[in-house]
Amino acid sequence: MKTLNITMLFHYLDSGIVGKDMFLVSKYLGGMLDANVDYVFPKAEHNKQFSGVYRGVNMIPIKSKSKYEATIWSEKEMFWYLIKNAKKIDVLQLFWMNRRNLVFSWVYKKINPTGIVYIKADMNSVPVLGNGLKGWIKGMLYKSIDILSVETKNNYDEIKAGCCGDYLKNVVEWMPNGHDSELRQDLHVIRKGYDKKENLIITVGRLGSKQKNTQMLLDAVAKCNLRDYKVVLIGPVEHDFEPYVNKYFKDNPRLAEKVLFTGPIYDKKELWEWYNRAKIFCLTSTFECMAQVYSEALAFGNYILTTPVTGAKEITDNEELGKFIAFDSSTQLSNELQKLIDDDSRLKNTIPKAFKLSDEVFNWPSLVVTISDKIKKIIKNREK
Repeated sequence: MKTLNITMLFHYLDSGIVGKDMFLVSKYLGGMLDANVDYVFPKAEHNKQFSGVYRGVNMIPIKSKSKYEATIWSEKEMFWYLIKNAKKIDVLQLFWMNRRNLVFSWVYKKINPTGIVYIKADMNSVPVLGNGLKGWIKGMLYKSIDILSVETKNNYDEIKAGCCGDYLKNVVEWMPNGHDSELRQDLHVIRKGYDKKENLIITVGRLGSKQKNTQMLLDAVAKCNLRDYKVVLIGPVEHDFEPYVNKYFKDNPRLAEKVLFTGPIYDKKELWEWYNRAKIFCLTSTFECMAQVYSEALAFGNYILTTPVTGAKEITDNEELGKFIAFDSSTQLSNELQKLIDDDSRLKNTIPKAFKLSDEVFNWPSLVVTISDKIKKIIKNREK
């Protein structure tokens, strides 16, 4: 079989993206298929370091105004790249099942009918196909997709049941987000067991954003007797959240040395060492689509306290490795935190179980096998 070309067209790139599924699926899929991977993205000042080859992937910056909310004008350069190179692309990889990517898929298949389109949906909920002209158009565009992966079993089951029409139910696969275990090994990050962990509670994300609902965690912590535990919040702080943080410490001076804001941490080894040191991970989001932080918390054995967002059921193994907290219930979160602070001995059992689940399921080298096998099968069938 000739060397395959996998091309990913993405609307944005920075140092954070290369540590997430938007990049890692391309990287691991290319390695699994021994393929040539081209990662095409809009050139910008903040990503100029990503040129040439990065982790085995050909980084191709182009002049483009591409963005998530696509318009004909914003996509013209990316669209032109696709038209010029479609016949050279064996697998077109796209991220999100939005109108931009549906149109890209359709155009690509018109130019290269034997090419393969793979879309990683990253969907919070499944869009119903609908009736009328819009439903007909969507159904027609869906037929350009050869492989669609979704991150949660609930979304997979809904699509399999036909809520997006009869076509997609035959091409959908379940593939949650995973941990970059290859990089962890390259960085020599050795995972800590219970006896070597510290009394740390952490959260990671865009602190103060409406989605992340950081206030819920801080309110819960204020109600706790932390004893010898500390709370570490990792990530950029939204500007309009800063007054709340200032007032929080003014109202709770005892927490000044107990609650720490690190700011954003882009160095992966430094970030992972926080997960590695911590015993408990909190996610208080109002919505998610299989958050990347889930797989990282699991990989380092954190006990996960989370709102019941998409992916929570899978990552906690139905609450065997964590606990669901009702949306906006700082009281319930406080109670669960206090139980763990007072006696965290249960973590002696959950930490090794978390390592096992991460290694066997939520690990990129294991996860992409599903997609690579599907690509091989499609190629084999088309060669008959």
